[in-house]
Amino acid sequence: MHAKNRLLKNDEYQQLLIKDFRRRVYLLSLACSLIFAFFFIVNFLGSGNPKFIIMDAVASVSFAILGLLIKQGLVKPLLGSVFILGIVMVIFTMVILLSGSIHGILFFYGTIPFFAFYMLGTRA
Repeated sequence: MHAKNRLLKNDEYQQLLIKDFRRRVYLLSLACSLIFAFFFIVNFLGSGNPKFIIMDAVASVSFAILGLLIKQGLVKPLLGSVFILGIVMVIFTMVILLSGSIHGILFFYGTIPFFAFYMLGTRA
């Protein structure tokens, strides 16, 4: 009987971990959506680089859709985190290629570790 209670507690704990991980990935996806929506607005109003208008809009919508899919449970949280990192990597690679400056490279290497450590923290 004691072993059965222990298994139930372990299952409950696993479910809480999965729920917490889903919440973190969902919030990260929404944060990315808002960030790229802000970038879109800045670029659209002419203060930024007009080359990035379409890319920022697509990224913002992609992150919003991914967040909704994660929230509804259609995409598993681990797969969602891989999608988030993949989208971010593609966007930052495009920023580096389109800007061709050292600023883009420094931005890339300054932000990718943040996302990686964030996701490792949520997984741990």
